[in-house]
Amino acid sequence: MTGPQVSSGLASHLLQPLTAALGRAGLVPRGGPDAEYAVIVDTSSDVGAWYGTGSARRWLYTREVLIDMGSQAAMEKRPYGARRGVASRLRTPDEDRTDEYACLVDLAVADIAAHGVPKRRRTIDGAACARP
Repeated sequence: MTGPQVSSGLASHLLQPLTAALGRAGLVPRGGPDAEYAVIVDTSSDVGAWYGTGSARRWLYTREVLIDMGSQAAMEKRPYGARRGVASRLRTPDEDRTDEYACLVDLAVADIAAHGVPKRRRTIDGAACARP
C-alpha cells in the first residue's frame, strides 16, 4: 500500500477483508521481504447502466474485485493491467457496499485456495454476494 492509500483509510477498507479471507482459506501470509508470496487486490466499478424493462428496470453497477498472488519478483515483472488471478464480479445498485466487497474477496480467495492461481485471468460470478 502506498502512503496516501494508508492515510486515506483505504488500507483498512481493503486489507481487513482480504486478510480475513486468506485466513479462512488457510492461506496465512508471512510478512516481510522473505514472504512466500505477495497478494494484490484490485477493485473496480463501472459508471452503471440501466438493466431490465418496465417496473423492473434498475440502474446497476458492475463491481469487480480481482485477487492476484505470486512471488514479489513475479508481481513486479507483470505490468499493471496484465494481471492474472481471480476476479469476482457482481451487478449491484450500490458499488460502495463494504459487505458486498468482503463477500467478493471471499469468493475470489476461496477459488484460488481450491483451484490455485490461474495462469490467466479467471472471472467468477459474484451474484451470491448481492444484498437486498
